[in-house]
Amino acid sequence: VQEYAAPAVAADLTRLADAGLSLDVLGRSPMLEALERLARRWPTLRIVIDHLPFAEWQGKVDTMRTALRALAACANVYAKLSGVVQRDGNRIVDDAAFYRPQLDALVDLFGPERIVHGTNWPVSERTAPYAVVHRVMHDYFVAQQRRVAENYFWRNSARAYRWVRRGAAVRLAG
Repeated sequence: VQEYAAPAVAADLTRLADAGLSLDVLGRSPMLEALERLARRWPTLRIVIDHLPFAEWQGKVDTMRTALRALAACANVYAKLSGVVQRDGNRIVDDAAFYRPQLDALVDLFGPERIVHGTNWPVSERTAPYAVVHRVMHDYFVAQQRRVAENYFWRNSARAYRWVRRGAAVRLAG
């Protein structure tokens, strides 16, 4: 996120917020400070940080907590957990327990109401097949309360993106 001081950028962000739309952001930890300022300046703009946890935080949960703490305190910011599965050399790490410390920290920081499912497919295929990515997240969330899992897999995306249930989704619990 570059500084948004340019009048045209500020006007566009205001239009997004006024229209009830959301903003997905993609980057790494250097953007977080500016993103926090943006979230505070436009508190009605829902912002989704894509591809958390960032690969640079693998094994560094305290660093991740410190980097995200202030931003996670902004009620309009959501965390899309779509950068979870990693490789160790040529091996795909497909055990949810390996990712538990980072996932626990993200759920703790953003709360169960602001974590969003994502896969980063088809780009994620460079790391692991879609089925593996889904299974790792399923294995982590099946151990949580049902409501937390439902929030992650669909309810929170409806809040963040304001999508309307159609077709089979209409039958989902209210």
